[in-house]
Amino acid sequence: MVFRPFLAVAPTLLTDSRTGKRLPFRGLYAGHPLPAGAFLGFYNGEWLEDADGHRSADPSYTMEVSTPGGGVAHITPTTRDLKGRICAATHMMAMCNEPPAGTEASVCFVPLFRAGGVVPLLPKKASIAALALYTCRAVKAGDELYVHYGKDYP
Repeated sequence: MVFRPFLAVAPTLLTDSRTGKRLPFRGLYAGHPLPAGAFLGFYNGEWLEDADGHRSADPSYTMEVSTPGGGVAHITPTTRDLKGRICAATHMMAMCNEPPAGTEASVCFVPLFRAGGVVPLLPKKASIAALALYTCRAVKAGDELYVHYGKDYP
């Protein structure tokens, strides 16, 4: 699936560390070489209040972020298909997987808590739940993109 000329969704290259078999889900790939700092898109959803809320959601798509007050929040996509899965068409950034052990992430994010400068149709102080994803290093065309989901990620 290609959603943007510079990004693609395809089966992940990740493998099960015990069996060596490829994992049965999708990953996000660079369709072209991307420089460090390239904006990829938004990861939007809802804020979960604490780690307990994080555990009640599907942790495979829940990212941990630091809040302006020095706390921790978790964000998870809200829209799912009829089988309860995250749809790549509506949540393409959720296809960006946690990197394999010992591998550096190629993507980082900036949490967005207010609409100002992001969603022009909303009041500037309106609350939003989104992450802006960027490459944190240069990546080659065809590379799977990885982001750290936080210490609570399984």
